[in-house]
Amino acid sequence: MWSNPSEKRSFIPNGITVWRQTLWRSSLGKPLGTCIKQRILDPLGMQRTTLGYPKDENTARAYVVSNDGTSHKVPFPNVSDDTGFSDGAGAKTIIKDLLLMYQSPLFAYGHQSQSTSGTTRASPFKYLQAIFPLHIEVGSSDINDVAYCLSLYRIRLPGNPGVGSMNSPLIGPFRMSSIDAGSQGLDVYPHTANISCLTASAFLISSLESAVVVMTMLLPLMDPIEFVGQSNLYLLLGEQVPADERAFAAFVGSYQL
Repeated sequence: MWSNPSEKRSFIPNGITVWRQTLWRSSLGKPLGTCIKQRILDPLGMQRTTLGYPKDENTARAYVVSNDGTSHKVPFPNVSDDTGFSDGAGAKTIIKDLLLMYQSPLFAYGHQSQSTSGTTRASPFKYLQAIFPLHIEVGSSDINDVAYCLSLYRIRLPGNPGVGSMNSPLIGPFRMSSIDAGSQGLDVYPHTANISCLTASAFLISSLESAVVVMTMLLPLMDPIEFVGQSNLYLLLGEQVPADERAFAAFVGSYQL
């Protein structure tokens, strides 16, 4: 879905989220959550993951932190197949299932890239070598360096792992730290957004089949959790953590979301 069909760089992610759910319902006659459960969650054995509402009260809740340091429980997100945006912010899971969800497509992508096959035995993820490269330009960047598609960014190092983050407008994309040429050629897939019902920052490295995932139950004023994840990403890649990372976290933490 484009805000201007003649302009390739003008993309509406929220519109595409609604469109995806409508497409699933119209083509398969089932809600998106049901399709994902049958095609992905059940084959992976992810029994404690749902795009609907949890079936019991054994569920972690998110909290928001006020300026005085006190915390307040956030109402459970009213996001499901019935209310929309279930594929963008509706999944509820446990840590074991979450890590499996990150690990499985990375393994399948690595296998399919090396074997030039579109499938991986016992994996529900198919044709990933056609999906992971991504196909939408980001601003004036070279599409080989930075690309986007379906709420996922891809940065080819050296580059800024925070491109597209919520913090970027505050700090400025050219001030945020970049991973240098020591990791040249690696593709990193960042997804950061610590807001209500999205409480994790993740950085996936496809060729290493590795990921840095930082989770929190306390929703910050902005998103300092991203810089915790970035610092661990530098360490994973054997890079020096920039001194600015802690200062950036303190800076964005002073702004109300």
